[in-house]
Amino acid sequence: TNPHTAPAGPAGPAASRTAPPTRSPRQSAVQGHTTALPAPARPYRASRDSRGLSAALAPSDAHRGLAAGAGAVLDNYPQTTLPREREGAVAGAVAVPMAGRKVELYDLREGLRRWTTNDRQAGCGDRPVGAVSIRVVAGRQYHTGLVTCANLWTCPVCAQRIQSRRSEEVADILSQHLAAGGGCEMLTMTTSHDTGDDLRALRVMVQTAWAKVTSGRAWVNLKADIGLVGFIRSLEVTVGARGWHPHLHNLVLTERPLSPGQRKALQAHAFGVWKRTIDRAGFRSPLPAFTLCEPIRNERSAGRYITKLSAALEVTRSYSKSARHGSRTPFQVLADFLQHGDDGDLTTWRRWERGMRGAKGLTFSRGLKARFQMKETTDEELAAVDAKGDLTYTYQPEEYSLVRRVPRGRLMALAIVQHQGLDGLMRWLDTLRQQVPVSQ
Repeated sequence: TNPHTAPAGPAGPAASRTAPPTRSPRQSAVQGHTTALPAPARPYRASRDSRGLSAALAPSDAHRGLAAGAGAVLDNYPQTTLPREREGAVAGAVAVPMAGRKVELYDLREGLRRWTTNDRQAGCGDRPVGAVSIRVVAGRQYHTGLVTCANLWTCPVCAQRIQSRRSEEVADILSQHLAAGGGCEMLTMTTSHDTGDDLRALRVMVQTAWAKVTSGRAWVNLKADIGLVGFIRSLEVTVGARGWHPHLHNLVLTERPLSPGQRKALQAHAFGVWKRTIDRAGFRSPLPAFTLCEPIRNERSAGRYITKLSAALEVTRSYSKSARHGSRTPFQVLADFLQHGDDGDLTTWRRWERGMRGAKGLTFSRGLKARFQMKETTDEELAAVDAKGDLTYTYQPEEYSLVRRVPRGRLMALAIVQHQGLDGLMRWLDTLRQQVPVSQ
């Protein structure tokens, strides 16, 4: 008996002795997809010529051996490959059933490791900070004992966790507030911008302008007139041919739905202060047509707001969607760079990393969470991996060293536990030991 194993549960050894059922291609498309494995991340090597990216991604013979060993315990699943133009980055790949969305997020994070300037992010989800274990909660497998960077703006995996939990907080507040007869308005604030505008300066200017909107005697009087309960501010940034484009989606909660006159007064006040602040900062003057105030009257319109909020926060998902009006989210820029190796995209990404350092994605006005009996939470708390799940297995240090050397090794380990249980994981680890001795 392995001393690092947990008592067998539903996904334990007994369950793993039964080979997973063979699924038809149509069933596989619904229950999960089989994906080819990319090359493992390598330490960042500075180069002025990113056209060598494809060569740098090519796996070594040792990695091919590890991948082949990993596939030995997964031969019951159909194998697929990526399109021809991407085969250079996945030579020697094997197939494994994984959730498609999770694979995309983890692949983007893996690709970023060698290019990020943030050391903590380079180790996110990879570098051990203690004993590395596999745990399960509600049928979901995950690793604990690894670095978590909690970077909303530049880490695809942490951003997804933070966004998901922030959206739940907003949905809870909206649900309670609308049910009690309160009013909601979505106030969108944007500004004109030019190529060459510094991202950090633009971002700070936008945040300063909103702080001016929500302060001063005029705001105090307006709050009393509309019966303000509080607000939630969300920052979104895209980039296009005319440079960086930061804008705000603000949810304004009031004691009762606003009349047309009150809505007009709110919009007029917000745009007036917004414009004056931006003009004084020396940036191009915003246009009134792009300051919008839309009522949220029921759960359906609240759902539309959550969708817009998600588009602002869930930057990880937006990289897979078509860019609007020729603009891209920063994660689209990153995905394009990892696929094509364009130096301009890398420069844009590096500016993004510097310009968004310290920025907040979602903020709640003072006292709003307490009003709805919700505790204050930091991004670090939301991104943290729950260590309270049922313990499935704790790696020996040399075992985890082997797993992290396999392309998508951590995801593969979780998929094996899910589909073949602990016995399958043990067989796979034994195969890795045979392929590459621990002493290497």
